[in-house]
Amino acid sequence: ALCLPLLAPLTSSCLPQTARLLTTRHSPPPTPRMRAHDFASELPIASLLPNVVTSLRSEPNLVLEAPPGAGKSTAVPLALLRDGGFADGIIMVLEPRRVAARAAAARMASLLGQPLGGEVGYRVRHESKTSRETRVLVVTEGVLVNKLQADPTLEGVACVIFDEFHERSVDADLALALCREAQAELRPELRLVVMSATLGEALGPAVAATLGGCPTLTSDGRCFPVERRHLSGSR
Repeated sequence: ALCLPLLAPLTSSCLPQTARLLTTRHSPPPTPRMRAHDFASELPIASLLPNVVTSLRSEPNLVLEAPPGAGKSTAVPLALLRDGGFADGIIMVLEPRRVAARAAAARMASLLGQPLGGEVGYRVRHESKTSRETRVLVVTEGVLVNKLQADPTLEGVACVIFDEFHERSVDADLALALCREAQAELRPELRLVVMSATLGEALGPAVAATLGGCPTLTSDGRCFPVERRHLSGSR
């Protein structure tokens, strides 16, 4: 539709050919849809992804504990994108810092073989890379709080994932409280996921209780052998 004024002076015979050239030149190649295990098969969290998807289909909330390097920050949102059944809503991922938000979004877009700002985008203070096709949106805490203040129902959002929740902040706690209130009063279909590497024996059950006694899933990590070498004092 945006090209029609530019093509108006052309004759009708060359219009279809020119339109085809523009479409071929500017449209990205189609990307085959991948399932959850296609991009997480080498990650420790891969075996847990079906349980995550199944749990959120039957329960509104979930707590997920996974050690650093398990792959939760990128694999879980993509698993929900492909297999979670959220066809008509955005999966919003909350990261505590702008650097983490950009990096997580870039990694997920790379795993899908798409440019950043396509199905996966991000929004931080004074910076946004999204499009109409964006389905996974990585944001910082302040962005989510501002959105909740402007739209308490989170219209168009199907799931909110709180990553690295153990870092705790006023904005993250407030965002979780507002999301829980929206879920209880206005959006019973809204899904909430709290993820962390170190929730611990105290914080983990407390978060699960806050989310209505929701299930808690735990992922294994991956250990690598460490070789110790002692250097002599002489040089």
